[in-house]
Amino acid sequence: MGFGILRDRNHKLKDMGRLWKDILTRPHIKEILGHEAIAEGTHKAWPIPSRMEELEATSGRVFFVGDAMGIADPMTGEGIAQALQSGKLAASALTKAGPYDASKARSLYDLSLEKALLRDHQFAGQLQSLLTSSLATELAIKAANMNSWTRRNFARWLFEDYPRALVLTPDRWKLGALNNDGAYESNESKMTVESKELFFIGENE
Repeated sequence: MGFGILRDRNHKLKDMGRLWKDILTRPHIKEILGHEAIAEGTHKAWPIPSRMEELEATSGRVFFVGDAMGIADPMTGEGIAQALQSGKLAASALTKAGPYDASKARSLYDLSLEKALLRDHQFAGQLQSLLTSSLATELAIKAANMNSWTRRNFARWLFEDYPRALVLTPDRWKLGALNNDGAYESNESKMTVESKELFFIGENE
């Protein structure tokens, strides 16, 4: 079980111990975990680096990716997909620029980051600030729960089956943009017969 807080003037890291105990006493949490549930270990905390706008992407001939450039999503804390994508973008920029043009490589990397990741990161950060208001959060939940289409696409949007700021970036609009397979379906469809056999063998064992 995990939870997160925004470290600001209202919440400090030291508050997490108190909040952890408080969360475990809440009726809806006890209902899920079970009324007799007992924690088997101590709670732990670590910061999630989501400061992409504040950190440099490059320094000389060094290119930063993933957590080193604060690329985690401000809404969910997800960072693995962003780390992989930033690594691919860095490799692509270096390959296109060649080994002797560091300036061109940096420029290509900055441009690709802005197009592929920065816009979504900025949008998620703005939404994060907006959702610190309980009223805004309640309205957002009601809007997402209007019907089956809004529920399904809100979940897909939240877990980034399509770009976070898709609606605000027309250059990424295309037919069927909201209907692509999600990560789970995509991986499932590509699973070979051999992989499935190994998967089920592992389950049985």
